[in-house]
Amino acid sequence: MIRIMMSTRERPYYTLKCIEALERFTKSPFEIFLFDDRSQEKLSRRYELYSKLVKQNRIAYLGILPPKSQVSHNVFGKAWAWNLFGFLSTYGQNTFSESMRYFDWLMLIDNDILVRKQGWDEDMIHTWSLIDQHPELSKTVKVVTQAPGGIMGEKLEMELAEGWKVRVGCYGGSGFWLLKPNYFMDVGLLPLEYLIGQNKKHDQLSWAVHEQRTQSQRYIVGVWKPLALHVGHEHSVCNYLTTGQNAIRKRYEKEDQAFEDMTVDEIIAKYDRREHQRW
Repeated sequence: MIRIMMSTRERPYYTLKCIEALERFTKSPFEIFLFDDRSQEKLSRRYELYSKLVKQNRIAYLGILPPKSQVSHNVFGKAWAWNLFGFLSTYGQNTFSESMRYFDWLMLIDNDILVRKQGWDEDMIHTWSLIDQHPELSKTVKVVTQAPGGIMGEKLEMELAEGWKVRVGCYGGSGFWLLKPNYFMDVGLLPLEYLIGQNKKHDQLSWAVHEQRTQSQRYIVGVWKPLALHVGHEHSVCNYLTTGQNAIRKRYEKEDQAFEDMTVDEIIAKYDRREHQRW
């Protein structure tokens, strides 16, 4: 069982297609914990979608940022989602039914990421099994992600097994991470006091936490396979959405609306060429 944290930033149809891709391409049993940061754009449309997803049993948990929270969209609600997900998956198991208390893996995914390969989860789980066979890596690695299209630093390229190429390093956006079930016990939660008044600094804070816990800059492994596709901006759409750049916002509202009538295959075909150019 994979417990998936899906963090959303506006764009409800991105969210729907992200879920559809998971349902289509994931071989392992999984459950989705969906978190919304209560940004005001298209709020009623998002709530309508979430209501349908809950009734259809397509999401197991829905978390919505409390009103008047200091962790507002200006700080980026993913940090709040990160900590709540970590708490629920580590300390809050007794709040769930018995069937929801057990999981083998944790996954972080943003709503503008589409998994694109049948069995993507098996590839990432296999990567973890190979890491465990390399003591020099298993001591410090906390995250498995995808190398193509990623933003990793201190990159060391190696083969964990014949034909299984990876990059080992640090940093990297947290939009597509597979974690061991004890991740939050091991790494801990994010100290949110460092984010008050900041705009989208949760990734940088997580890097600092990883470096402190591992005393290393080799805490993330990216498998060199095209497992997922970023259909958001070629940089970070959230930087634009949270800084009031209305032209960019209108572009993504229009794009999000178009997703409603597109299949997952059509979306992947549309964005595939751009993603290959980023490799």
